[in-house]
Amino acid sequence: SPSIVIGPFWYLMYLYVLCITGLPLFLLWKKVPPPSITARGLSTVLVRLMLLLLPLVVWAAEHLWIPISSRSFLQLFGAGKNFFSFFLFVLFGFFLAWCKEAHEILLGMSGFFAGVSVSLFSIFLVTDMDGVRRNGDYIKILLMDIFAVATFYAVWGVAHRVLPNLPKFLAVPFDYIADRAIAVYVLHKLLEACVLTALFYACGSSFLASYTIPRFALQ
Repeated sequence: SPSIVIGPFWYLMYLYVLCITGLPLFLLWKKVPPPSITARGLSTVLVRLMLLLLPLVVWAAEHLWIPISSRSFLQLFGAGKNFFSFFLFVLFGFFLAWCKEAHEILLGMSGFFAGVSVSLFSIFLVTDMDGVRRNGDYIKILLMDIFAVATFYAVWGVAHRVLPNLPKFLAVPFDYIADRAIAVYVLHKLLEACVLTALFYACGSSFLASYTIPRFALQ
């Protein structure tokens, strides 16, 4: 089975398909001038509304993927990972790079989204979230999607505010990593597998019995 051969490297196949399907669209999109969004007016309201409604789009993609995944060749590799959700985040990242004014609006709302992210994380700590997607708990799935999008917004906003102002001794390594982001992304699962394997041989089977995440990753 390809899913057994590929194992944790399913994301490489997803990245490959994202590039094939996304690059032609992005090249055409770049030729279209971004809209002019005034500081006041309907355009600003629409951008803010779009930012707030993105979790609902991701939530809808969750359910759209379920009937399609069983007929897609990607199910051989993804083990249930939602391709549409990944593509939506890539698409939205390109939108922010394309429309600078929308990007500025997001930066202004990043504090609000950071608060939403922290609040939902606090709720998840005291809520049973095990098997939510498998059991089809729509409300909890929506909360998880709101958390994912809010965290995406918050990290994006904090990064754009903090990283340009780092002292040089921190800015240099960050720039080095940022310039090699794709390589880091491609290799991170390999490094994770090496570390977990080393821990397994160092700690023995008790390591797998005690830690759910490493046990899942090694499997």
